[in-house]
Amino acid sequence: MINEILARHTETKLTANPQKTNASSWWIKTPKPVAEKKLPEILFLCSYPPRECGIATYSQDLIGALNKKFNRSFKINICPLESESERHDYSDRIEYILNIDYPQAFITLANLVNESSNIEMVVIQHEFGLFNTCENSFLQFLQLAEKPIVIVFHTVLPNPNEVLQKKVQQIAKYCNSIIVMTNTSQKILSSDYNIIPKKITVIPHGTHLVPHSDKALLKENIIYPVKNTFHFWITKFWKKY
Repeated sequence: MINEILARHTETKLTANPQKTNASSWWIKTPKPVAEKKLPEILFLCSYPPRECGIATYSQDLIGALNKKFNRSFKINICPLESESERHDYSDRIEYILNIDYPQAFITLANLVNESSNIEMVVIQHEFGLFNTCENSFLQFLQLAEKPIVIVFHTVLPNPNEVLQKKVQQIAKYCNSIIVMTNTSQKILSSDYNIIPKKITVIPHGTHLVPHSDKALLKENIIYPVKNTFHFWITKFWKKY
């Protein structure tokens, strides 16, 4: 099916056969289902394991930490990037898959995002190598998506030529907020790409946890501040938009 190839949106359907009802269970009173309060959703557009990629590992670590700490505040949906030459089976629950080889896939995904009453934000983990074969389609997605978009630039190159500068400026134009990992990257975006500083937020990359002699000190000084910085920033961003 072409729709499945372009952008898969999977659903679980429950079916029942009324002719196979157990007559002895007629007296069982089934409680009415209680509607659960739906949490606001964030859609992460990124490479994702089992794909072997630094951003895939980073995204998995970040999403895992956010889910563990803030699972009552918001829900995260993952949309892995795939191509015809690289497709995967995922252990995590995946509702969307974007095949970057098809321009129509970006339009399909934008429409799904716009039609969803639950998705309130799109977070894109950006590396130029992930989108170098589909730059125009990616820009079209940014233009069509009606939800706030946050883009995380994993690479910020200094002294860009005119072509690269224009590419970054176009991406930044359609995003509501930009995240970088270092103060240097923030300065480069401002000075070399002429992007307004107030649109840029610095959130450190972080790293894998390693054994430490004083775990309480480690949590106090490193782990909690990084997690809470990201959560505080998301909360502030939602209030703004």
